[in-house]
Amino acid sequence: MENSRSDTPIIELENISLKRENQTILSNIDLRIRKGEFLGLVGPNGSGKSTLIKILLGLIRPDKGNVHLFDQHLKQFKHWEKIGYVPQKAASINTGFPATVYEVTAMGLFAKVGLLRFLKKSHKQKIDEVLETVGMLEYKHRNIGALSGGQQQRVFIARALVSEPEVLILDEPTVGVDAASVEIFYQLLTKWNQQKDLTLLLVTHDVGVMTSYVTSVACLNQTLHFHGSSREFETSELSSLYGHDVQVIHHDHGGQ
Repeated sequence: MENSRSDTPIIELENISLKRENQTILSNIDLRIRKGEFLGLVGPNGSGKSTLIKILLGLIRPDKGNVHLFDQHLKQFKHWEKIGYVPQKAASINTGFPATVYEVTAMGLFAKVGLLRFLKKSHKQKIDEVLETVGMLEYKHRNIGALSGGQQQRVFIARALVSEPEVLILDEPTVGVDAASVEIFYQLLTKWNQQKDLTLLLVTHDVGVMTSYVTSVACLNQTLHFHGSSREFETSELSSLYGHDVQVIHHDHGGQ
């Protein structure tokens, strides 16, 4: 189906700036994300990408600027079940923790049903549904630490999806994941964006992904150097961002 994009942003960052120990981390960032958008956020190491995401989620307070989520200021926003978040793999979960795939996925319901509440039958059905969606239902009783990197990432995606969010934010989700799993993973994201109208914000180092899958691109290196459609994303825009010539490699996805 066609994505029902509107002109009204559901995520809005206004004039965001942050310094740490007299070093500029972010400077005057203005970024708006609309419903149904698949935005790729790209930039070199240390460019402030993860920091910007944490500001968006209220985990870090900027020195100046405002964040609005679904037309509400961040300070008043309470409906966190609308936003699914998959952090960088290294920070997402201790894979030695004795938790099954099912239990890790169920953690995504805590914001909706409460930490100590018993799960209803409908909740358990939803867990099975999202695990099937990401191809991990048959592993539901497997310990999370016994899975491959690609399988773990699918479980973390399921955890983020189980609350039925309207926005899914992924911070470098394919680090340490094998190439074959990465390909399947991005195809799955595209499917959700196009068929479920899920708004996606993907942080990645893989510049080739930008033009292969996303609908729009934001290039960050302390400040926002580029924000536009994937078609407008040209290699000439990247030289100043990375400090050297960059060539965008277009991945071949069977005619996508």
